[in-house]
Amino acid sequence: VFASLFLLSCYFLVCFLKEKNQRPERLNLILTAVFFGLALGTKWSALLGLPIFLLIIVYKQKISVRTWLTSLAVFLVVIFITYVSSFALFLRNNSPAQLVSLHSQMINYHSQVVNRIVSQDKKLERQEKEYKAIFWPLNNIFSYRFERSGDTVKSVILFYNPAILWGALIATLVFVLNLVRKREYSVEKLLLSALFLIFWFPFIFSPRIVYPYYWLAGIPFGSILLAKILTEKDKKNNQVVLGYVITAILLFILYYPLLSNMPVKITYFRILTGTIGFD
Repeated sequence: VFASLFLLSCYFLVCFLKEKNQRPERLNLILTAVFFGLALGTKWSALLGLPIFLLIIVYKQKISVRTWLTSLAVFLVVIFITYVSSFALFLRNNSPAQLVSLHSQMINYHSQVVNRIVSQDKKLERQEKEYKAIFWPLNNIFSYRFERSGDTVKSVILFYNPAILWGALIATLVFVLNLVRKREYSVEKLLLSALFLIFWFPFIFSPRIVYPYYWLAGIPFGSILLAKILTEKDKKNNQVVLGYVITAILLFILYYPLLSNMPVKITYFRILTGTIGFD
């Protein structure tokens, strides 16, 4: 849900960016803020994208300081109203002061309680070492469900399609190199790259336990960036692009049983997850 709402917010942000009219009272800007507020009400990690959104709005309104100040004010006010509105059911039976108290509890949970829980649980302590964000591009496995019976395994795991994940990372690197070497500048590609990385890079420095699925919200932006670059390459060498797409589809088919609780041989599971030799 969070990823869908955040994507919708970004869609209207791009629509706002492409507008030629310089008036600040725009539907696309308001819709961007509404869906951003809903995404924020679903997951606070939406705040990671807020500086990028603000920079895009300033870039769009660079002609007039007054115009971009007005746009920023409208954007932030609508986000706040939408975010508070997402607690409408809570506020039916609770006071605004209790809503503030709830947020205080949530902040305390993320900043202190989680660390205490991890320090008291050996399994979580091990996961804290295994799932450090610096290793996410290696596609470390996160298991939602794992059941073994003899030589058969049924699992529901988080495992990004290697062709998509690593392809998106390569696409980001290609964009950055073109930006540095050839001065090829694209606001849309810059936005996609930033939103792809923003849900990974900050977690490297997180003081609390983090999991690979936190990157799920950023993967769609990496995929879109990859698609844009592949579309450009398709004009020059469509056979390479076709081969890549077929590879991504085949990988999805191979990994699907591991993602959907289908019974497979333990050997099959270990080959695809790189866990051969592990108990």
